[in-house]
Amino acid sequence: MARTKLIHHIVTGGTIGSKTTKRGVRDTNTEAQSKTLELLRRIPYTEYNPVKVQMSGDSSTHPRAHLVDLGRTALEHAEEGHGIIIEYGTDTMNLAAATLAIMGNERWVFPVTFLGSIKGPEKPDSDAPLNTITAGFFTRYSNTSGVCAVRPNGIIITSRHDTPGGSVDWHGRGIPQAEGAHFAKIDLKKLVDRDFNVIFDLKPKKRREIIRELEALIDIKKLREDGTLDYEDQIVVGGRGRQPNVYLLGVGRERITQLKEKLARKSTDPGVYRNEIIKREINELVAERRTAGHLKGHVIPALALIEHIRRHRAKSQHNSDSHTLHQEWEMVLRSFLSLDVPSIGGAVSYQGIEFWKRYSDRNNDDLDFTGIVTLRGSTDPNYLLQAFQQTPPRAVVLQATGASGLRLRRDFNETYEDFLTFCKESGIPVVLTSSSRGEVTSFEYEPGLELLEKDLVFFAGTLDADLVEPRLALLNHQTNRNFMESLLDRLEVTPSTRVSIKRNIQRQLLTGSHFRKPGEGETPDRQRIEDLHGIETRVDLLSGMHAKKAILAAYLNETAQRKVRVPDSVANVLIN
Repeated sequence: MARTKLIHHIVTGGTIGSKTTKRGVRDTNTEAQSKTLELLRRIPYTEYNPVKVQMSGDSSTHPRAHLVDLGRTALEHAEEGHGIIIEYGTDTMNLAAATLAIMGNERWVFPVTFLGSIKGPEKPDSDAPLNTITAGFFTRYSNTSGVCAVRPNGIIITSRHDTPGGSVDWHGRGIPQAEGAHFAKIDLKKLVDRDFNVIFDLKPKKRREIIRELEALIDIKKLREDGTLDYEDQIVVGGRGRQPNVYLLGVGRERITQLKEKLARKSTDPGVYRNEIIKREINELVAERRTAGHLKGHVIPALALIEHIRRHRAKSQHNSDSHTLHQEWEMVLRSFLSLDVPSIGGAVSYQGIEFWKRYSDRNNDDLDFTGIVTLRGSTDPNYLLQAFQQTPPRAVVLQATGASGLRLRRDFNETYEDFLTFCKESGIPVVLTSSSRGEVTSFEYEPGLELLEKDLVFFAGTLDADLVEPRLALLNHQTNRNFMESLLDRLEVTPSTRVSIKRNIQRQLLTGSHFRKPGEGETPDRQRIEDLHGIETRVDLLSGMHAKKAILAAYLNETAQRKVRVPDSVANVLIN
């Protein structure tokens, strides 16, 4: 008999949970919310648990603290039930989805689905009913984990909406979307009729697997290329029961699968420990990619692959130890830190392992949005400079016109160079994003290349402001700031070198991982950044793991690249 699954249901408001009042504006409405729940209950083999949060009403009006509360409340249910559906306003859904994805990047083992609509549920041509069916069905039957969001016509995108597999926007206003530009799509015509009643035959028959037939109504695209980016999509979801994993761009899923299958085979050599084999294979894969010119160092790629092994889950199989592979990660990390990172000693190596364990499978919920400013490149740079000199912000998201064009000529009175230089010298990180979703920061034109060569900004690649803001909020939180500063303070280097290391750690964590596909004979944008600054652009540390683990990985990479000794006193930082 098919198993009923428990799904947590969070109502925040938004168009889908509202109705037009006598004043002519929309407000939360219990009738609309009841209709949504009634439709959700039509999904076969589901039951729903209501969960209360602070946020209620138009999501645009709520403080960021309520967004953090939403994430923390959802995470309280991360180990019970089989999914979460969050009714939310479409205007700020991308930011909310990106924030919850980061907050739970060590925790989510089932789908967290954001549900919204363009038109209210009381309107005859509303998209709300089918969007609701889509959310409920995907959450119950997709066998995925991580944060996703509904779009009209049965479409689901991931929280990483900047890439081709997640580029369907709410407010295209009639602009046709790229064919197949989604993570998943549900065959709604086979599921419900025009009145949204389930028409799928649920009658049990001998040898019939109804659940599998229902799951087959979801078409999931794990890989997608559209020819504009240098690598295929980075999908930030995992399988149900497993956390979304950390990947090396350019190392295809097939190659990773082959690696894990090789590591899962039962050893026939009793004289070789399994963890030694795993570390050797990881080091060989990293060396292979470095030889191909796709990696600058070995620390971050190896840590990413070790983290990938840690999150691996598989069923027990004959002649395979795949189901126990994840148990080896600690010994592999121990061996790697003690033997393959010469910049650290035994005390740091030991505490590094304990630190990694402590911040694994843990909420990544230390975010502070205070003092983060989002600006457009059309703003008067001289005014910005004067305003920032009076009241400096904590961080800046700068949306440039086009791909990365800004006024930079010093012979004109209006130049962004003075403003950006002030931010750099004041330790204010500035992340450059494109002004239009789907564009990518680029060095094809002179302003972009000048910004790179003068090191005035960090480049977000395809990340837009909604994806950059929660990343900055992580690094802006006092606990994460203190942790980074404590690591840096222990280094026996000059003040200028310490500032340089800090800036490159920030660059590693805030630089996008997707860049445009280069033309024939053209130096790739990705290579320009890597060659100039020595960072690894193919590993998205900050979205893939707890912020403190990401900071430590970037720190160890920087010290290893510069051949700077990490003092034993850093072990005390890792303990606290």
